[in-house]
Formats: sequence, structure tokens, C-alpha cells
Amino acid sequence: RLDRPCGPARIGAGQRHAPAAHASGRTARAIDINLFEVTGRNSGDGSGIWCEAANFARRTLKASWQTDIYVASPMGNSQFTGRKGAVKFTLNPQAAGITPTSGVTSINTFRVGESMSVQSANYECTVRSISGF
Repeated sequence: RLDRPCGPARIGAGQRHAPAAHASGRTARAIDINLFEVTGRNSGDGSGIWCEAANFARRTLKASWQTDIYVASPMGNSQFTGRKGAVKFTLNPQAAGITPTSGVTSINTFRVGESMSVQSANYECTVRSISGF
């Protein structure tokens, strides 16, 4: 069905969620029931963007650790702020009109259809923490 939400938490039409902003300079915000956007610090912030996508999927959308997060549109300007370094994601590729591909080819290359589980994306938070990003 095309009207399925991207996760267990349903974001209704006209319903707004404040962006999840962090001291890291990254933000995540729902676009509609199937898409959310993560804005990173810069184009080389792949680990941070995947980490923030995992946080948003878990905390806001109540996704399980096994749920896949799909790139719905490549890195570009934020639809909310116009700021560079934004990537759109979905948990429901069919509803977002994208064809899933296998895995992620590079942590900093966001190709439409690439995916990572919430658990794997959350691991990027650890990588970021250890490497000092």
C-alpha cells in the first residue's frame, strides 16, 4: 500500500515535528509519512548522517534495530533550510517510489536505493565517537 507510514509511528498530514537538533550540528526532520531528512555538517559527514538517521528512525519512528533505512534522494540542499549536506531517507522504499539496491557502496556516497539496517547505521555513532568526529 502506498499510504503506509515509514515506521510504526505515523506522521499525519499537516502534523509537524520539530527537528531533532544536536550539538554535533546535525538535524533530522520528518518530511511526510514516508520520508525524513538528515542534514550533516558537511559532505564528508557520512558516518554522522547515518548515525543521525538511525537515531531518528529509533526515537521518532520507533523502528526496530533490524529495520532497513533506505536512501531516498542523494545528498543535496535541505528542503527546510536550503543548507547543503542533506540526505532524504525512508523506511518504506515502495511508498517512496524507489528501488532498493544492495547495501552501501561507500559511507559518504548516498545513492538512491542503498540501505543500512538501523543497527548498522547506529554503529556509525560508535565509529564517529571513537574517531573523534
